[in-house]
Amino acid sequence: MIGTAVTSALAATTSLLTVWIVNGASVFGWEARVVDLAASDGSSATGDVEFLAEGGGTGLVLPGLGLPAVWLERGDLVLFALWSVFVAGVAGVLVWLIMKRAQLIAARPVAGHAVDAAIRRLRGAVALVVVAYVVLDREAFAATPLGPIVLVSAVVVALVAVNVLSMVGADSRARQVVEVWVDGIVVALLAAPSASGSLLGVLLVLPVAEAAVRFGLTGAAGAWVGVSSGTIILGALLPGEPDWVQTSVLVFSVVPAAFIAKGLLLVLADRREAELSAAQRGELLHVVAAAGQRVSTVDLELMSTVIETTESLGFDRIDIVVKTDDAWTVVGGSGGDRSLPSPSIAAGGVLGHRLPPRLELDDADVPIAADLAALDLSKVIVSRLSVAPLAALRVGVAADRVASAEQIEALDLLVGQARVALRNELLVAELRSTRSALEEQALTDSLTGLPNRAAFHRHLAERRDREVDGFIGVLFCDLDGFKAVNDEMGHDAGDELLVEVARRLTQTSLAGDLVARIGGDEFVLVATRPEPRDLEILADRLVRTVGVPVPIRARTALVGSSVGVAVATPDLDDDELVRRADAAMYAVKSSGKHGWRRFDESLEAEPRRSLQLRIDVLAAMRRSEFELEYQPVVVSGTRPHRIVLAEALLRWRHPELGRIGPLETLAVADEAGIRNVVEEWVIRQACADAARWQRPGLPRIPVTVNLSPVQLQRSDLVQLIVTSLAGTGLPPECLVLELSEDAAIERLDVMASLEELRDRGVSLALDDFGTGEASLTTLRTVELDILKLDKSFVDRCDTVEAERMILGAISQLARGLGLLVISEGVERETQLDIVHDEGVDMVQGHVAFRPLPVTQFVAALEAQRRREADPSTHPGGSGWMATTG
Repeated sequence: MIGTAVTSALAATTSLLTVWIVNGASVFGWEARVVDLAASDGSSATGDVEFLAEGGGTGLVLPGLGLPAVWLERGDLVLFALWSVFVAGVAGVLVWLIMKRAQLIAARPVAGHAVDAAIRRLRGAVALVVVAYVVLDREAFAATPLGPIVLVSAVVVALVAVNVLSMVGADSRARQVVEVWVDGIVVALLAAPSASGSLLGVLLVLPVAEAAVRFGLTGAAGAWVGVSSGTIILGALLPGEPDWVQTSVLVFSVVPAAFIAKGLLLVLADRREAELSAAQRGELLHVVAAAGQRVSTVDLELMSTVIETTESLGFDRIDIVVKTDDAWTVVGGSGGDRSLPSPSIAAGGVLGHRLPPRLELDDADVPIAADLAALDLSKVIVSRLSVAPLAALRVGVAADRVASAEQIEALDLLVGQARVALRNELLVAELRSTRSALEEQALTDSLTGLPNRAAFHRHLAERRDREVDGFIGVLFCDLDGFKAVNDEMGHDAGDELLVEVARRLTQTSLAGDLVARIGGDEFVLVATRPEPRDLEILADRLVRTVGVPVPIRARTALVGSSVGVAVATPDLDDDELVRRADAAMYAVKSSGKHGWRRFDESLEAEPRRSLQLRIDVLAAMRRSEFELEYQPVVVSGTRPHRIVLAEALLRWRHPELGRIGPLETLAVADEAGIRNVVEEWVIRQACADAARWQRPGLPRIPVTVNLSPVQLQRSDLVQLIVTSLAGTGLPPECLVLELSEDAAIERLDVMASLEELRDRGVSLALDDFGTGEASLTTLRTVELDILKLDKSFVDRCDTVEAERMILGAISQLARGLGLLVISEGVERETQLDIVHDEGVDMVQGHVAFRPLPVTQFVAALEAQRRREADPSTHPGGSGWMATTG
C-alpha cells in the first residue's frame, strides 16, 4: 500500500509537470517554439525548446527536452532511440531504488483465479472499446500502413487468444509474463498510430495495471517503461508527423491511471474470490455428498472411492497407508509421478502408534522442511481413517499452491464419511463371509462338490448372454447300471462311485467348461468348441472315460453312461436346449445304452409322451406349472354335506398336454431325479394353503398330505414337517399325514419319526387300507388316528351283500381301536347311505365334492360357515375330531 501511494504520487506530479511544460500554451497562456542555437561554424548543431509568455516576456529553455525534439525533427532516429533508452533506464533505476529502500518489491506474483478473471474482463473490455472506436471514427489509426480494419482485427484476435491462453494454460509466472508482453505490444500498436489519443491512451493502462496486479510495483514500473518506449518508437517509425504533445501526455498519465485500475481490479478480484470461494465450497460439499453415498455402500471399493473424491476436491498428491506388523504400507494412491514422503520418516506424519484425527505438517518445521522441499511440497495433511486397523489418508499440497479452507472442510467431511463406512465394513465382514458361504453352498452339490442344478442354469444363461467364439453345447450324461451298484454294494459305495465319476468328468473337460450334477446319477456338461464335431468327440470321450471300472472297497464297480448332445442356436432358449440334450440321452438309453447321440430332427417325430414329460418336469417347477387341489372330506349322513377335512392332491397343468394327475407326475419326477423336490413343495404348499383358511369365523379344517415310502424313510422327515409348519404358521393339529400300506413303517427309524411327529400334534392316517399285505400288523404296531378304506370296499357295497358286511366289520374294528374311519371313492347316493349305516364316520368322493382349487375350497367353507351361523343346530362343536366323534 505504501509503495502504491508513493509511486502514484510521483507519477501524478511528473504528469502535471509534463503537461505544464509541453502543453503550457493551453493552460497558462504560454507558447513554445524550437530555437536553433548557432554553432561556431555557423551550422545549426543543436536545438532547444523555448517557452515564451504572451507579449514577449522572458523565455525559458529546457535543454533536456529540446535536443530529442530537434533530433526527431531532423530524423535522427538513432539518437532519439538511444536517448529514450537512457531515460527509461534512469527512470527504472530510480523507481527500483525507491521501492528497494521502502522494501516494497513483491516477493511473489499475485495469483488467483479471481485475478485472472478480472484481467480477462478488462482485456475483453479493451477489445470492445477498440472495435467501437473504429466503428464510430473511420479516421482512427490513420497512420497505420495496414489500415484500421486489419490492425483492429489483429489486435482483437490477439486479445482473445491471450484470454484463451489464460483460461486453458497452466498457472505459471512464464504464462503471466507472456500475457503482459502481448498486452503491452497490442496497446502500443494501437496508441502509436492513433489519430486521437484522448480515448485510446487509456488502453495503455491495461499492461501496466496487469503487471502491477501480478508482479507488484517492480512489474508495473517495467511495464510502464516498456510500453511507453514502444509507443514512442512506433510513433516515430510510422509515416506522418507524430503528435508529441499527445504522446507525452499518454506516456506520463499511464502510471496513476494504471494504479487506479489496479485498485479496481483487486476490488473486483476480491469480490469474485468471495463468490468463487462460496461456489467452490458448495461444489466441494456436493462432491463429498455424492462420495458419501458411494462410500456408504459396502459393496464398492472404498479406498479407490476416497482417493478419486479427494482428487475431485483439487488435491493431486494422495495416498492411503495402513499399519500392518508395526510397519506402514501404502495400499492406494493417486498414481502421480511424484509421491508423498515415506510413512517411515517424520514428514510422512504417521510414525507414531497414536495418530490424531488430523495432522498438518508444513515446511515451517525445520526438521521436515528438507523432506518436503525434495518433493516440491509445502504441506502434508494426514487424516486418520480407522484405528483397528490403523489407516490414514495423506494429502500433499504443492509448494506453489495453498489449500483453501473450503478444501480442508470438504476433506474433513469426506474422511468422516469414510470412517463410518470403514466401521460398517468391519461390522459386516463376517456377514459377507457367511453370505458368500451360503451362496456357494446353495450352488454346490454337497456330495461331489460340483455345481448343482441352479448353478448349471445360471452358468448356461450367462454363457449364452456373452459373445463367444464357437458353438455352445450341452451334454446330458446319465449313468447306466448305477441302481444295481447301489442295491448290491450299498448307498455309501454308490456315493463313492458318484464322486469318482464327477472327478473323471472334470478331468475330461477343459478349463472353460462347466460340469454339474443335476440329479441322483445325472450329470450335465456345458462346453464351447470351435465346431459341432468337437462336441461329439467330447461326448465319445465321456462315454469311454466313465465306462472304466471303478475299484471300491476291495470290489469293482462297473457302470456305463448314456450321453445326449444338443448344440445351441440363436432361436433356442435354455430350457429347449436342455430338453433336446435330455431327449438325445433317452434315445441312447432306448437303443441299448452306453453311447452318445446328438439331437436331430428325427427325435422330434418320436411320439414319446413319457420322454416329453421327463424333459418338461425339470422346468415345470420354475414355470409354476404345479398346483394343488383339495378334495373335501365330509361327515357321513349330513345334508347339506359338512366339510371336516381336505386332502391335498397334486396337479400338473402342462401347457401342451393339459392336466396330469399326481401318480404320473410323481413317477415322471422320480425318473427325472427331482421327486424329493416336488414332494417337499407339496408339503410346504399344502401347509401354506391350509393356513389361509384357518382364520376366525371359519371351521377348523385340517389338511391331509400323502407321504410316499421314499419320503417316509428320509432322515430329515421330522425337520421338514416342523419347518413347513413353522414357516407357514399352520398349527400341528391341522396337519394329517397319510401313510401308504406299502411303506416300510415297521422300520425302527421310521416308527421313531412317526412317534415324534404325533407327539408334536400331527395326526396320522393309514391310506388305502385293505389293499396291502400288512394291514392288520400296521394297525397293531403304529399308533394312528384315521383309517381310510380303499375304494374297492364301496364299489359294490350297494349290490353285493358280502361287500357290505366286510365294510361294516372293518368299521366296527376301527371303532374298537379308537380310530376314525373315512370311506374313499363314494360316487353314488346309495353308497353314501350304506357307509353311513355301517358306521363310517366320514366320506370322500364325487357324491359330495370333486377336488377344488384353493379359492373354491375356501368359498365352500365360507358358505358352510354361513349355514352354521346358529350353533344350536350343531351341538358337535367346530373341531373335526369332536364333530366326527
